[in-house]
Amino acid sequence: MMHIALPSQFASAFNFHRKFSICLSSSTIVDGIIFLGDGPYELLLNVDASQLLIYTPLILNPINTVNPYIVMETSIYSAFTKAFISTTASMNITRVATVAPFNIYFNSKNVYSTQGGATIPTIGLVLQNNSMVWRIFRANSMVFVNGDVLCLGFVDGGENPIPTPRTSIVIGGYQLEDNLIQFDLATSRLGFNSFLLFSQTTCSNFNFTSN
Repeated sequence: MMHIALPSQFASAFNFHRKFSICLSSSTIVDGIIFLGDGPYELLLNVDASQLLIYTPLILNPINTVNPYIVMETSIYSAFTKAFISTTASMNITRVATVAPFNIYFNSKNVYSTQGGATIPTIGLVLQNNSMVWRIFRANSMVFVNGDVLCLGFVDGGENPIPTPRTSIVIGGYQLEDNLIQFDLATSRLGFNSFLLFSQTTCSNFNFTSN
């Protein structure tokens, strides 16, 4: 199936590398972009986003999903949210009543905004080793409900059924916004960065005039 997918077909037809990248925009006005083939990926302010990528092995998985928010298996979700609540409590960030689909809500009045979003603990997903970490900053972890309430944009996916386990953690579209993700099919590796805004650009800033 991998060889009949659109990126593989384009790579064969136009003789470029079997790679594709996605950059989802957080803007409701300006779209993100999909790149077929290799970089450079020129964004405004002369940022080549391909130079910001770090790589981890790409493991094929039979699960195919388009979750809007990150989903965790129950035991992982419980341990993660317990630690997150403890950390935010130490920062004097108060919780408020819960409303589905999320379980963790906070009062935003004592949370100030920064370039990376609300001042909430950064979340690290450790990949193949402790030095390979996908960092989820506040803009990708917290969802504003209204002016006074924001919530942790993570969902309890239920217990893993046995003997047919699902993927324990599935990263949602919200967590991918303003992150460049590259799928290198030829070498089976995944390239990612952690939040383009810290490089003074976003996924809506592709420079269409560059060569």
